[in-house]
Amino acid sequence: MDTVIFNRWTVWNIAPTSEAIADFGFAIHSWLGKTLAGLVVLHVCGAMYHAVVSRDATLRRMTIGARAENENQSGRSMQTDNKKPCRSNPTHAVREYDF
Repeated sequence: MDTVIFNRWTVWNIAPTSEAIADFGFAIHSWLGKTLAGLVVLHVCGAMYHAVVSRDATLRRMTIGARAENENQSGRSMQTDNKKPCRSNPTHAVREYDF
């Protein structure tokens, strides 16, 4: 059985036609599709857990790239209790009123 593309070009068979190979390929394709769908659902559930239960800024950082109030530019939590940036971190821009 030849494969015809756009009713114009005929592509030769690269392997002999076999019902067993076709069934095996269909089973693998079906299993991988269901596994991928399950992983997508698991990922969405994890994102919703962070948004609803944990109420942390994980989902907001993934969607719009916003930082949480208590994070510095490197994405780590600030070291001080008053939510000001740590002056010992050279990657931080120190504002005038931080002194």
